Amino acid sequence: TLEKFVNDQDEFLFHPTGAENYTEKISDFASSHANSKIINEMATKLDQKSRVLENWIDLGRQFKISGDKLKEIEYGQFNPALVLMEYLYSEQEHLTVGKFYEEVKNLKRGDILKKLDPFLSGKF
Repeated sequence: TLEKFVNDQDEFLFHPTGAENYTEKISDFASSHANSKIINEMATKLDQKSRVLENWIDLGRQFKISGDKLKEIEYGQFNPALVLMEYLYSEQEHLTVGKFYEEVKNLKRGDILKKLDPFLSGKF
């Protein structure tokens, strides 16, 4: 609902993290079996199209992925959000969890950031 969306965004806007200081490579994070649930949940949320929420294609643009590559991902056989995330892990060798978090934060996707919060706060 719109009310839930606004509440999620309010929480997101005032939620301090320090994620930018988290330097683990996203590829290492993604390769951990323990984190596969988080990745799948983030991909599912990013795969949802909405007029008010940015999706996986917007995240790809944040990371300067070419339009041709994004079209290739979109029309492939698998979940485009998951394919994009796997592409980022493999192609952007120096991408850290903190940088990924900051790019998602720029999309104003508090629902996805919440998935990473337990990991970043050491509760994972």
